[in-house]
Amino acid sequence: MPICNETNENDRPSDHEIREALGRVLKSPRFRDSPQISSFLRYVVETTLAGKAELIKGYTIAVEALGRDESFDPNSQSIVRTEAARLRNELARYFEGIGRQDPLRILLPRGRYVPEFVYHQETAPEEPAPAAVPAPASLAAVPPGASPSAADPAAPMPGVLPPAPTTAEPQPASRPRARSGMLRGAVPALLGLVVALFGYAAFDAFVLESWLEPARGMRQADAAGLSRPVAPRHGEPRILVESVGTARTNVSAEFENRLIDVLSRFEEIVVVLPPPGGDDDPTTIAAIPTDYVLSIADARGSAGSRSPLRLRLTDARSRAVLWQREYVPAAAGDATPVRDQFILSAVTMLLQPSGIVPAIERGRVQAGEPRRPYHCALDAMQASRYFDRATRDSARECLEKAVADDPSFGFGYVALARMHLRGYIYAGKPAPDELDRALDYARRGVELGPTSARAHFTLMQVQVARGFVDDATMLGERALALNPFDIRVLTRYGSHLVGKGEIARGRAYLEQARQASAVLPLPLAWSLFLAAYLQDDLDTAALCADQMTDDFEYNLVSRALLAGARNQAETARRMIARLHAKNPDWAADPRGHLARIIPSEAILERLSKDLMRLNALASN
Repeated sequence: MPICNETNENDRPSDHEIREALGRVLKSPRFRDSPQISSFLRYVVETTLAGKAELIKGYTIAVEALGRDESFDPNSQSIVRTEAARLRNELARYFEGIGRQDPLRILLPRGRYVPEFVYHQETAPEEPAPAAVPAPASLAAVPPGASPSAADPAAPMPGVLPPAPTTAEPQPASRPRARSGMLRGAVPALLGLVVALFGYAAFDAFVLESWLEPARGMRQADAAGLSRPVAPRHGEPRILVESVGTARTNVSAEFENRLIDVLSRFEEIVVVLPPPGGDDDPTTIAAIPTDYVLSIADARGSAGSRSPLRLRLTDARSRAVLWQREYVPAAAGDATPVRDQFILSAVTMLLQPSGIVPAIERGRVQAGEPRRPYHCALDAMQASRYFDRATRDSARECLEKAVADDPSFGFGYVALARMHLRGYIYAGKPAPDELDRALDYARRGVELGPTSARAHFTLMQVQVARGFVDDATMLGERALALNPFDIRVLTRYGSHLVGKGEIARGRAYLEQARQASAVLPLPLAWSLFLAAYLQDDLDTAALCADQMTDDFEYNLVSRALLAGARNQAETARRMIARLHAKNPDWAADPRGHLARIIPSEAILERLSKDLMRLNALASN
């Protein structure tokens, strides 16, 4: 990006020029899709032009631009700092992309909210960049039980980084100057090669390294022979994977490699490996900083090709055994399905929000250990699970501060997107900017985490709520290809398929998630209920409804629908009455609520009619 020189009073742009520049920015696609930061930018620019720059404070921005009420406290709430960081990032993106030829730039200096207006210094036109090879328009979904690469050749394999989705704005090509003569053509070509090599080196050093380190979880061994695990930047727990006991067999080696591959797909942990040859050296293992040790050993002291393996998780501090399970390879034939199903169940038990590792990490904070951004994300998931408003507000504030302090915290953006998405879906009258903020955070999560399955399925759900069903399906397929071992991916993608009318296919993914989970999380229970109800499988629907026992709105909806289908009038009347008492909007517009999560018109029509019939029953 060319350097812009500061202007003196004689060079100050006119108000007309500034407003034209503001209009160009606000008309760009990303600002059109982000009303929150557009309102922020418009307010600070217009207030400055009105000669009232001294009024631009955190409080006035929150109240005048972001729609907060007059009770807003800028000292305890970080929304303005968070939106300012997003605005700076989007302005930089605009002026480096489709706005790079704009004659005037609008800047928002760090630490200030008063904008600056700077003329753009023209530079010689650049040679056009080589045309990018287009990425596939969509990725085939991976059927339950299959390897990700079976349906998608571009799916991630161990050590291979999949292509990042294209999210940057289209950039007009520069007009090349006419050249003649071999020398004139050779010199720019040589310069272009040098620039390209330098650019790749910078990309490898700064971007590729930041993508690969969380998955690798370690650096090369140092001179002393010990690996140096990557320090978790946001408090993520480190898990050391080691093989112990007898000599490795083909089965144990394949199992270990697959386990490491699967664990590396979860961005909320750091996977640590011992140095080559250090697996059997207790001193070496003990010297590696880690929080947990996940060991693989021959369960019965033998090293046969089909010998059972023991997977054990221990606390690295106390050496207490936290969990253990035995894996028995298939007696004959292809062992892959049995192995992958075992690993799916294991990582579900260890890493899901109610799993062993998150539970221990929450307990450590409650015992007085420092609360890090990772723990704020855990609190956000916990608040969503139990609908705890106080925990939710605390987690949101913590995450907003975390992403403002470190704009590269992708997992934090995803957690914030999910909080705002839930606010939009489940609130009777959601805040006007709730869905817009969920979209902005989810997009940022995908940009920062091109290999993050959770970022992709979160953006999928946002696009469903916005009505972009085809785009949502593509994002869901991508999420599944990135991590088919996360039951949240299986649940969300399966639920999306059910909601768009592909009920049998979606239910297959939901059943796979259910087999891997010891308990039914609410989203999985609701999705399975909906699939079974739509297929008139009322016995399975009843089993799922029994798992949704509190007065959460969709729990009441499921029990009311089930009672109505079974002609249990009194139970249906009681459930509907409780639903209306909790949120009266369900009486007038059940379709409007359901449309936030269900895109199929036929399914919306059926459920709306069923609920309206029950509404009439309750009013009699």
